[in-house]
Amino acid sequence: MDALSLSRLGRLSLFVCALAAVAPLTGCGVGAINSSSSAQALQVHGTIMGGNQPVAGATIHLYAAGKTGYASAATDLLTQTVTTDQFGMFNLTGLYTCGSATDQMYLAAVGGNPGLPSGTNPALVEMVVIGDCSTLGSSTILNVTEVTTAAAAYALQAFSGDYAHIGSSATNLTGIRNAMLDAQLIASTSTGIAPVLPSTQSTETTKLYTFADALASCVNSDGGSGCQPLFTAATPAGGSAPTDVWSAALDIVRNPGHNVTEVYNTLPAQVPFMPTLTSAPSDWTMTFSTSNANFTLPTAVAVDSLGNVWAGSANASIAGFTAQGASLAGSPYSHQSFAETFGVAIDGNDNVWATSEETPVRSSISKGSVFEWAAASSSSPGSLVNTIGDTTFSFPESIAWDTNGTMIVGNYYGGSAGGNATILDLSMNVLYTNVGLGYAPLVQGLFPTPITGCGSP
Repeated sequence: MDALSLSRLGRLSLFVCALAAVAPLTGCGVGAINSSSSAQALQVHGTIMGGNQPVAGATIHLYAAGKTGYASAATDLLTQTVTTDQFGMFNLTGLYTCGSATDQMYLAAVGGNPGLPSGTNPALVEMVVIGDCSTLGSSTILNVTEVTTAAAAYALQAFSGDYAHIGSSATNLTGIRNAMLDAQLIASTSTGIAPVLPSTQSTETTKLYTFADALASCVNSDGGSGCQPLFTAATPAGGSAPTDVWSAALDIVRNPGHNVTEVYNTLPAQVPFMPTLTSAPSDWTMTFSTSNANFTLPTAVAVDSLGNVWAGSANASIAGFTAQGASLAGSPYSHQSFAETFGVAIDGNDNVWATSEETPVRSSISKGSVFEWAAASSSSPGSLVNTIGDTTFSFPESIAWDTNGTMIVGNYYGGSAGGNATILDLSMNVLYTNVGLGYAPLVQGLFPTPITGCGSP
């Protein structure tokens, strides 16, 4: 998962990896579908746009992401060369077959004429993320724009090289699948602009459109001097200048605080996507925010192996969200003795452990405990599995697991100097107590064994 932030108003933000009225795209028609296909001949069609202009003569690639490493070679599934017509339209009917239903798919459009009097733009590389190959079918329409390209860059930057090298290691196929789904929360594959999200979710649409407008300055050019301002602004400190739109988008996303104003200044006089920021943002990061009306005052977060996000609360609950920000069934979860959670960690079975600083709330007698909640993949996610109470706990706040499966609990108060740690083994037997000195110690710094904190030990 990408970076995480929490506000005290009960909103969980996932940096990907931010809703407003938008100006509709023009010229986005689709052609007739060839119906003479075999059982395995799948139908996909769509349009490549450069801002509001169709891109004619662009070469289409339908890729299955690599599985042999990050930025490994993707496989182009098309059996023949496909280019867009004068209206920017393409049709892939009968030209590919899914290798696997769960292959992670994306489409790249390379080159073409974005409305020039003559010639093409060799630096034009636009992208749209698809996800599972099984989602492609006769009703699939893909509208590829600078907005879908920006969304792909935000979501896939950790998995990407050039447009033909996007992939994951064989051990993180869940990660790239979640990233593909996250991209579709930022930009719709069928409309090419930001989607309409549930009222509990939002992205920074205005910043997204501003970024897309900057990319459009290069897309709608001959690829030479028209792209130079964007390529110069996107060049990482001490790095090489990008040579196409996709690599420029990746450089900006990977270095969101670098040359922010310079990137903003590449916006064309007539921007194709609106609304647009009226001045440069503080950075080019992108946030996706989600909320649950019954969950307030979020504190610590942890991410399980499936990408689910678990958040503690200063109130008496813990909430679970999918990697796409939907609340898990029954979330938030609570218990009459569970209160004031400032620490969350995930064990090797994806069960969720959370500290309860006081039990019950505001008690001056009971000095807290640790609760274990069932994994999201269980038959009853978020149900209470176990409660650990020990006299050595003294208002526990932080919690983590080391690589040996040992649990470390940081106590807010305890010891002669105030604050210590309690160490427990896999059977929850106390191994050490009163470890460390100082006020509410950061337990990750007390031990030479690496602490996983929010991953499997």
